[in-house]
Amino acid sequence: YQRRVRGLFPSSIWRIKSMLLFVLLCCCIFGTHGYEYNCTYTSNGKYYDLSPLSDCYYSGYTVSSSDGTFVLNVCNNVVGCNEAAVCQDGSYSCGYSSNAHFSDLSSGEGVVLTYTGGDTCPGNTQRQSIFSFMCDSSATQPVFTFVAEQPTCTYRFNVKTMHACPKPVA
Repeated sequence: YQRRVRGLFPSSIWRIKSMLLFVLLCCCIFGTHGYEYNCTYTSNGKYYDLSPLSDCYYSGYTVSSSDGTFVLNVCNNVVGCNEAAVCQDGSYSCGYSSNAHFSDLSSGEGVVLTYTGGDTCPGNTQRQSIFSFMCDSSATQPVFTFVAEQPTCTYRFNVKTMHACPKPVA
């Protein structure tokens, strides 16, 4: 004889919790959107890996500014906002991780990550977001700062992180 809890046996509840944990881990490891985005960049003998900054739970990072509140993720999407990597004020897509590309940071050590293909702005341009990841070996947690909307519908952010410090190519 087993005690019933809301119509389920205690062992069934344990199985359900275990299955949910397994699904969550698989989503985090393998993604849920049918594509894998490479979050590494190699240039001029330097290797960058921003993968540790990607939030696999899709809740992302929040940055507030006078231009609104941005929820963003690194090389991944955020919950809501039409699968975008950057979302402004909970409704405007400011670029997609599937439309991301890397380039060299013009000054200092680091890398630039640009998301394009966001929602259409007045003047028929699409929103985009540009992140300058700057090397800061003491920044164990990333520090996101909104810089400016320049030109219109192009959102610029600075990110200080140890993950933007280059490693030699093996």
